Amino acid sequence: MSAEGHRTAIVSLGISCQSSRQIRTHAEEIGHQLGEDIQPARHFFDGLIAPVPGVARLFEDGFPLFGSGDIRMGPHHPVWHPYDIHFLHHFRDAAGTVDIAGRMAEELSRFGHMRGKLQRLSRFERLVFVLSNSQNNLTMVQEETGLTDLHFEASAVGRLRHAVEHYLGRPCEFILVSLDGRHAGDLADEVHVLSPDDSEWTGDKGQWRALLLERLAENRQPD
Repeated sequence: MSAEGHRTAIVSLGISCQSSRQIRTHAEEIGHQLGEDIQPARHFFDGLIAPVPGVARLFEDGFPLFGSGDIRMGPHHPVWHPYDIHFLHHFRDAAGTVDIAGRMAEELSRFGHMRGKLQRLSRFERLVFVLSNSQNNLTMVQEETGLTDLHFEASAVGRLRHAVEHYLGRPCEFILVSLDGRHAGDLADEVHVLSPDDSEWTGDKGQWRALLLERLAENRQPD
């Protein structure tokens, strides 16, 4: 999940589940620091594998919702073309078997609702997006899904920022979280590089807590 208060929203833009997991984990502490009630809130990219170039293109295209012909079976998981967004946890029946046609109506309803929530994010006084590629098993996920854009490249990140702000019609804050070797050198001053941890995908809570609280304190508006 991502998280929202009455003035502030902290929202995951992928590229995987670690961003949303850590935002949810630290929502209460973030709220204490910001002086408002911050609660977990579901958002569009929370459970998706969503590479930066694909998400940028989605916003540039006006954020259309997928139709029945847009979701196709990729290696192991459904993929939203042409955005290379992978649904590892959706379009599955009760037994966990992929059933794109059978689950289409339910997923359209689910993601249509969350797209509406995303479109309403402009109402918040402070809007912070979190992107991370620090999930340890992303290399395995990349091999399993055929994901091509795992690294953070400056041009792609810049394109995404512009596309998001243009779509929402307002400036936003962006927090980038990565590991050594997973981001371009020209992003070194912008990326929070985590030390290695032994989790499969969740990440190190202590490191995430420190960076989120530090970054969110930087631009806090006085009450």
